[in-house]
Amino acid sequence: MKITPSVDAGARVVLWFDANMPDLRSCRRGCRSDRSHLCRHRFGPWVELIDDPNLMSFLRLNDLQVILFFINFILRTWPTTGTRHNRHFVLMTHDVRFIEAASSAHTSQKNMRHLPFTWAKPYVHFGRGKKRLTVRVQVLPSDGGRDRDVKRILQYARSLPRT
Repeated sequence: MKITPSVDAGARVVLWFDANMPDLRSCRRGCRSDRSHLCRHRFGPWVELIDDPNLMSFLRLNDLQVILFFINFILRTWPTTGTRHNRHFVLMTHDVRFIEAASSAHTSQKNMRHLPFTWAKPYVHFGRGKKRLTVRVQVLPSDGGRDRDVKRILQYARSLPRT
């Protein structure tokens, strides 16, 4: 089983979809014009999408573990602060209590307390000083329909910086 997805290391924005987000279906002819279809082409070349809901649900990760998994992925893909410069890392979720649950797990589990997290909603900071890594947790509460979710996800993606 492949644990680490491949990614375009030159991407300016890296979006990680939590397991509760819609999956990115395979591309098909006309995917760009089909408003109900969520695929990689709809986001633009400056955005790299990491979407593996099967892996996330298979591993049954709690919110803190999802953040750790994403941070580990970032640090393995962009190992130095210079390679992470001018990149935005965003974790998208429907879970409105994601940061609170992750923060609570961090402080309540003895084996996790030593990890250098700073919780500043909607951001999660990992590390200290110049080596600090920042992940934005973008909560898009589900409002009852896949089509609306797709529209809101794409609206948010269009608002992301391109450079």
